[in-house]
Amino acid sequence: MATKINLRSPFYIKAQDTDLASATLKLYIATGDFTQIGTSDLKYTISKSELGSNNYVVFEVSELIRDYLDVEFD
Repeated sequence: MATKINLRSPFYIKAQDTDLASATLKLYIATGDFTQIGTSDLKYTISKSELGSNNYVVFEVSELIRDYLDVEFD
């Protein structure tokens, strides 16, 4: 099921595990049917390390997605 993301508000993705030291997020941005996303739609690869011993990493992606949004007004 697709998740609706309001791009003017922060949207956080949290990676969590008991032995997490770092996480890598691959962000694909495409138009059309999400089942047809290809490797050419990869726009960002972001790696982060955990802070302290939290065992989680948080990514904020709405601003990254907004870079690829074309808004047309009539």
